[in-house]
Amino acid sequence: MAFLLRELPDRALLEEFAGEFTHLDVDATLAYLRLLRLGSEMLDGLDRFLAGEDMTHGRWLTLVVLHRSGGRLLPSELAEKQGVTRATMTGLLTKLVDRGLVERELDDRDGRREAAVLTATGRRFVRRVLPKVYRHINAELAPLSPKDRRALARVLNKLIDP
Repeated sequence: MAFLLRELPDRALLEEFAGEFTHLDVDATLAYLRLLRLGSEMLDGLDRFLAGEDMTHGRWLTLVVLHRSGGRLLPSELAEKQGVTRATMTGLLTKLVDRGLVERELDDRDGRREAAVLTATGRRFVRRVLPKVYRHINAELAPLSPKDRRALARVLNKLIDP
C-alpha cells in the first residue's frame, strides 16, 4: 500500500493550520508525512527491483524469513513473523512452491501439519539475490554519510521500539 500524497504541505501551511487545530505539532506532522512518503517511495523502488528478479516483496520476505530461521517453519509461524494472515501466507507459499523455491513437508513435531521448507533452489535464489538487495539498499541511502545512517537508525528505532 502506498502513501498517495505527492505534494506535501509546507511549514507555513501547517503553522497556519496550527492556529485552528491546537493539537497540531508542526514538526511532528512534517516528519510523519515525510516518513510516510519516503517509506512508500522506498517500497515502490524495492518492488520494482524485485520485479526484475520475477519476485514480489511478500514472497521475497517469506524466503528471507525462512532462510534466517534455518529453512523450515510452519505457515502460521511465517504469517506471524511477517504480520500477514494465514490465508495470505497460504497464497505466498503456493506461488513459491510452484517456482520450486519452497516445498511443503510434514512437520516433525506434529505430523498433521505441513511445514514450509526452503529448497536448495530457494537457498541458491536467496544467496544470489540478497547481495543485489543490499546494493539496492546502499544506493537508496547513498546520500547519507555512515554517521548519518547510524543516527537515522537510532532515531527510527525510538519510533519502532519505544
